[in-house]
Amino acid sequence: MTPEIWLENKFGHEKFHGYFNRFYNIFHSLKLEINSKVVTVAGTNGKGQTSRILSQIFLENNKTTALWTSPHLLSVTERFNLNGSDISSEELLEIFKETESLLGHKVSQISYFEFLFCSFMYLCSKKKIEYIVLEAGLGGRLDATNVVDADLVLITSISRDHQSFLGNRYDKILSEKICLTRRSKGLITSFTLDYLDQITGKYCEKNSINWSKLTSKEMSFVEANYELALRASRYILTSEPMMPKKQKMTDLACRLRYSSSFNMDFYPSHNPDGFRKLFHLLVNKTYNKVVISFSKRPQEDLIALIKMAKRFSPSGLSLCFFQASNSCEWDVLKRLGSELSVNTYKSYSEFIDQQLSPGQNVLATGSNYFIADFYKYLVGPSRR
Repeated sequence: MTPEIWLENKFGHEKFHGYFNRFYNIFHSLKLEINSKVVTVAGTNGKGQTSRILSQIFLENNKTTALWTSPHLLSVTERFNLNGSDISSEELLEIFKETESLLGHKVSQISYFEFLFCSFMYLCSKKKIEYIVLEAGLGGRLDATNVVDADLVLITSISRDHQSFLGNRYDKILSEKICLTRRSKGLITSFTLDYLDQITGKYCEKNSINWSKLTSKEMSFVEANYELALRASRYILTSEPMMPKKQKMTDLACRLRYSSSFNMDFYPSHNPDGFRKLFHLLVNKTYNKVVISFSKRPQEDLIALIKMAKRFSPSGLSLCFFQASNSCEWDVLKRLGSELSVNTYKSYSEFIDQQLSPGQNVLATGSNYFIADFYKYLVGPSRR
């Protein structure tokens, strides 16, 4: 049995609930012995890359390190990274069973995501990890990661995403993420808006939080993430850290690669600010074709995303439908493609047959679900 099937049998599919107080009490009733230094990374865009860079810095400095990220693309084992490697399916299944036993009857009161987080923290306790890096999920205040008192919180950026949960005002979105901080502990931010710095300053003064800010207006997206991770490592290690090569770190934004008769890079990005930063990151790369698809989003967001992608690839852009419960409907994609003069394809095979030639370099971006589904199609038995 795979970890994914085990989870589905026990918890169904992943869905945000936000029952934070209930989970807080359940988690702390486990009385896990955790003596690790904890850094929690939040933000609308860049938190995954920043988390991976920081984890790599700890490893470069010979620290035992655990990295929690979400969502996973191909396997839930991706969320359980120990000392630079994902946990094996076999070990993760054992951790699931031990965590279930530890929770007892309370296991029926928590969600898919909450169970995974309990399992991760139980694993960290069992392995006596020195440094834990947590990528916050949705928001911060109601996220499962907020049950752990972080020694340092990083906030990479603030922009509009998940508006049905977080609202569409920058100050409201910030208020959800800044709640991850703790009194007398650290916070480092990387904002481009002075308005957000002003709000943060007042909050930190009121709550006795040790705040420092990275002025990232003149930096590229990758440079800002790299510098934020560097500052975090200096804060938490209290000494000048050994640093990995920056070029190696910039590559961490690419989540998957496929090479066959054509080469495809997979970069998840699903909101307008994320698209802007992605295309700035890739400005010096050359792609013959770009293919994108989305989960359900407001129409104005979809139009903005397609227009940005079209500027990046004026003649090589395609929209491709993928089949999922939360995918953007085919009729919507087809209509937008017609209105914006972009090719649309109802299947991956249509896109590949009609658009791709041997030796081409292809960029795939958009929804995490699209990225994972397309990659699985490429490496699946029907393609071998």
